[in-house]
Amino acid sequence: DLKRRQTTSNLLRASHCTLKNQSDPYNFIFKSQASLIMPTEFYSNLQRRVRGMLPKRLQTVGDFHFFCFIVCSVFFLTLLTPWLVWLGMPSVAWATGLSAALCALIGTARIQGLALPLASQAYQTTLLTVVLYSTWQMGGLSSPAMVWLGIVPLLPWFTMSRLWTFFWLMLA
Repeated sequence: DLKRRQTTSNLLRASHCTLKNQSDPYNFIFKSQASLIMPTEFYSNLQRRVRGMLPKRLQTVGDFHFFCFIVCSVFFLTLLTPWLVWLGMPSVAWATGLSAALCALIGTARIQGLALPLASQAYQTTLLTVVLYSTWQMGGLSSPAMVWLGIVPLLPWFTMSRLWTFFWLMLA
């Protein structure tokens, strides 16, 4: 634990950051242009509020990122579904709506006790499937949905090992 704290301190020093609270290595202040735009307390307060809403066993940093991704996915995929119907793409709209429902079920399963790595893998599979299906329906390699393949490996970066992150990066 001491070695991890020293490594964190060295990384923060190298990236021009300072620890605000020695007991919480995720509570630091960036000395950069971003701190001029966004209040320095924003991330810490958001993390504290979201983690406070979760059951005690789910108040890890990995679960914080997982639930932020799940909530954003359900919200934006649900908004996207009627827009795709309006654009005349009912099959893509069905896939998008179904993936929003699956993301909500995966989040519920995580709250009920599904292991984080398994829930993350299910979430990644759902996202990759809907992006590949949308790409296939909207023109293949020239599809605008191809851009979203870059989003798929983000969650493993925050919640899983480096090996799984590279696996999903290569798969996407």
